[in-house]
Amino acid sequence: MASYETYPLVDHSPVDHGLIVTRVAQNGAQEVAVFGPYTENQAIAELAQFSHTGNLYVDVKNSLVMRVSDREVNVVHDSFLSKWTARAVVATYVEEVS
Repeated sequence: MASYETYPLVDHSPVDHGLIVTRVAQNGAQEVAVFGPYTENQAIAELAQFSHTGNLYVDVKNSLVMRVSDREVNVVHDSFLSKWTARAVVATYVEEVS
């Protein structure tokens, strides 16, 4: 089964990176979106852009955005109408999990 691994030890090919965004609502409902494929530099640039502008799934305008590393961003949204968290991470595509 194909999957992505975060913080890979080695790059497997020039265009095997993706940006994985996981959003969890207050009621526990979870949504996952995968963007890519990208090169490593493109994926890191996409993550940087995401942390400033968000995307269709995550609105960062009225949220707390925390940069965990150059490969991971966490977003916390807490308003009267909605509460959710999101995690965006650069990951590497692998054919099978070892």
